[in-house]
Amino acid sequence: MTERKTKETGRIAVFDKAKKRYTVVERTEYLNAGTLEKPVDWVEGIRSYELESGDHCNVLDDGSFQVVRTGTILRRT
Repeated sequence: MTERKTKETGRIAVFDKAKKRYTVVERTEYLNAGTLEKPVDWVEGIRSYELESGDHCNVLDDGSFQVVRTGTILRRT
């Protein structure tokens, strides 16, 4: 079984249409892809995004975010 760890790797200020401010938290999963020669070799895996409240977000093509639960679009400053 591959060893995994998740770290907070960023915070992004975003706003909805009404100019209400939110913070999106970026988390990155790291996998230990070590070998016999190098037993510990952490490589970056997938990133996930959620609001500070815990609501999950999807990243849109233009770099903005959409809250999964509500469908609200959040744009960077």
